[in-house]
Amino acid sequence: MKRSIGIVGGAGPQAGLLLCQTVFDLLQQEYQCKADADFPMLTLISYPFAEMLAPSLPKAQKDLIRRQLEETLLRLERGGTELIAIACNTLHAFLPSTKVIKQAQLVSLIEEIEEYLLSQKIEKVLVLCTGTSTKNRVHTRICSCVYPDSGDQKVIDTIIEEVLRGEINSAQSTLLTEMITRIMGENPDIQATILGCTELSQIECRYPLETPMVIDPIKIIARKLCYLSFANKKVDLVT
Repeated sequence: MKRSIGIVGGAGPQAGLLLCQTVFDLLQQEYQCKADADFPMLTLISYPFAEMLAPSLPKAQKDLIRRQLEETLLRLERGGTELIAIACNTLHAFLPSTKVIKQAQLVSLIEEIEEYLLSQKIEKVLVLCTGTSTKNRVHTRICSCVYPDSGDQKVIDTIIEEVLRGEINSAQSTLLTEMITRIMGENPDIQATILGCTELSQIECRYPLETPMVIDPIKIIARKLCYLSFANKKVDLVT
């Protein structure tokens, strides 16, 4: 029996669609899903979340985002979803402090990145993410993290805003590649780069960054969702 999948999207909207597409691609390529009945039930909620990318958010705004995320998780659980993933790194900073869903399993994007890094024996990474994720140190629980300086962070935030407007191009990929190459050259002990924002994953999907060891969390979480849905089948979880 295939376990149903629920995806929290909307931050931004295209990121949720990318995770859905990646899941379906894997199901076809690695699980030989062909007929409609071969696929698990998948529900995407693209929720219009409140602004979360401002440099500094007031407590009321943070509380609002937490309530919105809680509402979305509960909607998926009440709809019968068994596995839930959030297609956004930044939203993990706003998870409710207490467990909200009781029956469904929350498959954490951040925890899955951690598991992948441990499996690859990666101890130090460069993280490219939103200014909000940087401020909340969303990824620092994983391993030793290096974040871009304020100037580079402004460039990243601008690129993320462009992607949110539907502007994706090869120039963004080139700019990110050059930034990664420069920062890793200055920090030779960095072993890999995490695309810590699903908007950056959209660029990687269309215009792959020309630098080694770029880790795309969308691919990692998609693999885990497929694996858990088809729990009786063994596949290589390494991307």
